[in-house]
Amino acid sequence: MKKFMVLMVLVASLALVGTAFAGEDVQKAAEDITKAGYCGPGSINVHRPGDIQMSFGATMRIIPTMEDNFDFGLSDENGFAGGDVFQSHANESGWVNNSYIRCENKLYFNAMPNDQVWSFYAALEFDGVLDNMTVDDRGNNDPGKSDNKSSNSNYGLERLHGTVKLPFGKSMNLRLHAGWDIYQLDVYDGGGLVFGDDDPGFWITGDFSENVKFQIGYHKLKENDWQISDIGPDTDYDDDRDLYSVAVDYHFDKKSHVKFFYAYDRIRNIAANTLQSYLFGKTINDTLDSSQNDLSTAVYNNPSLGPAFVTGGTIVGTDLATNYTLIEGGTVNTAIPGYGAAQLQINGGRASLASNYFYGNETKADTDSHHIGFYYQGDFGIVKPFVEAVYQFGQADNTGLSAYGYEEDYDIKAYALAADLTFNLKDAIGFKFEPHIGIIYTSGDDDPDDDDLEGYTGVDNCQRFSAHWGGENTIIGDTNLLMGSVLYGYLPELYGSGTPVTTGGLQNFAGAGGGRGDNPGLLMYSIGLNMAPKRFLLFRSNVNIFNFNEDFRLPTLSGTVVEIDNGYAGTEWDNEVTLALSKNMFIKGQFSFLFPGEVIEDVTEAYSGEECDDVATRLGIELIWNF
Repeated sequence: MKKFMVLMVLVASLALVGTAFAGEDVQKAAEDITKAGYCGPGSINVHRPGDIQMSFGATMRIIPTMEDNFDFGLSDENGFAGGDVFQSHANESGWVNNSYIRCENKLYFNAMPNDQVWSFYAALEFDGVLDNMTVDDRGNNDPGKSDNKSSNSNYGLERLHGTVKLPFGKSMNLRLHAGWDIYQLDVYDGGGLVFGDDDPGFWITGDFSENVKFQIGYHKLKENDWQISDIGPDTDYDDDRDLYSVAVDYHFDKKSHVKFFYAYDRIRNIAANTLQSYLFGKTINDTLDSSQNDLSTAVYNNPSLGPAFVTGGTIVGTDLATNYTLIEGGTVNTAIPGYGAAQLQINGGRASLASNYFYGNETKADTDSHHIGFYYQGDFGIVKPFVEAVYQFGQADNTGLSAYGYEEDYDIKAYALAADLTFNLKDAIGFKFEPHIGIIYTSGDDDPDDDDLEGYTGVDNCQRFSAHWGGENTIIGDTNLLMGSVLYGYLPELYGSGTPVTTGGLQNFAGAGGGRGDNPGLLMYSIGLNMAPKRFLLFRSNVNIFNFNEDFRLPTLSGTVVEIDNGYAGTEWDNEVTLALSKNMFIKGQFSFLFPGEVIEDVTEAYSGEECDDVATRLGIELIWNF
């Protein structure tokens, strides 16, 4: 595989040197191809004298990829019992690691009458990792299953989008949309702080005027009242996850606009959980049960012990000033009826692990999370300013955390800010040359003992789709469990202070510790360059520097919990070169590096006993056909 990757790099390099175009401007096509994964209307038009016109198209992407050290070398440490679990990461093709060939193909079908009263758009997609079984099973992506045992062909409906003009409000151009297609509040020219995805639903778009557009949407992120197994669905009424949203977009001109938005994320289907419990729950519980067998749970009449914590059957004495800041495992309960203050009953085992480990039967909280905010994208010629601000508020009730000694109901109080300055130096240099500098700040939570959740998370964290600091070739935005990020996002939503209530996050990671409202928050600096020295050649580079704003607690496989200090988490350098061989065929070269910082070194030391600082790398070549 490595030899093949080197060969592909050499071929791409030769093509970069030897390819030239005399007069055909394909720069716009090369830029547009980055959006083909979200909407591809198709360029093959069928013109007929009848009422309905149709168009077809396709996108084919074959992406040989080589990755290394996504866990920063943790799997090489003998002290880590988790093996290479943190090497794996999730993208649209599934869970992958090391070297593989991803193949994403789409077929587009469109129809619209001449009067444009309605429209229809569908996209069939195959997205998987290639091997003999995958292609012989015609797209089957169920590993280990033969075609007569698997019902998952993976060449199904990626997009289905129907629209119709409403008979009332014609002056406002009201149009009803139904299906699943990209619906977004702040991706692309926004910061990716709130929402952008292809969840199924219904939405209405319209125009207040030529410059003012609006959208109102309802999307179903999780349905509770249906399942495909023989056993009936959950009988709890309306325990779903639903998204309600509205946005108004005011355009000052073709290049500058301000967008105001509101989203209500109604979550009724996710119980509190941590990533560590999800991955290692059985191992942890077995360890704790074993240690509990050696731990006396009798009443100790020993005043010299003082308040204490227990870990692995060992009593660790502390003083009154520090006993609530040390995190060693279980707790000591001094409020047992019938005993004096000096008489201590040790609550070992699971019941003492307040909010650090969970056992799969926690209550699904009643969470109402609201996001309200705006972003502005301007263009003053040489300077293109961007700013975004979001406030997240709401409640999370009946969390089940009171069973662990914490609050039962919580207030959501969090916020996020983003800004960017892009400089258009084309007139000075002679070709497209746009450096930029940007920043993201999201609030974090540092206190598990209060009733506030102050760690910001979007409905989806989708910074990867932001034109300012995003990119599909990012390491952090392709899920990195040690950085605490899930697919599409940069925020450390898999870490937290100890009360892991879900207040948002990608639905695909629901119940696995994602979208935590107690996450430590992120401060990110971004510096980059976007240039096109030739009409057929584009280059984009970003350096993103990540800092976690608050301390957080890390459960380990041994049954202990370690407090990790806030600070510098790492720096990622992403690079992408796009070469247009024609209007419909492109080659992309991608190379990315993620350098871990002190926070990640502390995390790996907590897991293995040794700090790990290997650089994570990703090398990819995309061969793209699009028409």
